[in-house]
Amino acid sequence: MSSWTTLSNQVTEWFAEIGLVGLGLMSFTEAFIQPIPPDALVIPMAASTSDPIRLISIFLVVTLSSVLGSLIAWWMGDKWGQPLLERFASKSAVNKFNTLVKRYGTFGIFIAAFTPIPYKVLGWCAGIGRMDRHTFVLVGFVGRSMRFGLEVL
Repeated sequence: MSSWTTLSNQVTEWFAEIGLVGLGLMSFTEAFIQPIPPDALVIPMAASTSDPIRLISIFLVVTLSSVLGSLIAWWMGDKWGQPLLERFASKSAVNKFNTLVKRYGTFGIFIAAFTPIPYKVLGWCAGIGRMDRHTFVLVGFVGRSMRFGLEVL
């Protein structure tokens, strides 16, 4: 077993040991920095219960904490993204990037929120491209609700 797999398993087990709080922390941090998706806990937690209140709790914790964490990703992109792009990319590349975010940002955020595409990356990009924060949160909430709702079912 690789050291990455071992570390990933240990981190997931630690989050699992603290239940819904661990799920919330895992989901929150995955949305902006850490690489282990919350699905690693959502699916086993949902599969281990038939209690509707518990299932709703799992859904609400994972969805809301992910959306809150994505605001950190958006903020990181907004705060540090443009200066980094301008330092390491050409002016035309920066302009092209900003145009892409404006044109496809809402659809891209929805796709990232609903699929296994790393959500944090699109969160950073939304912040870098200065996507409207309210639109970002709304679209992310809809996409994350659909994704985690299907997993909890």
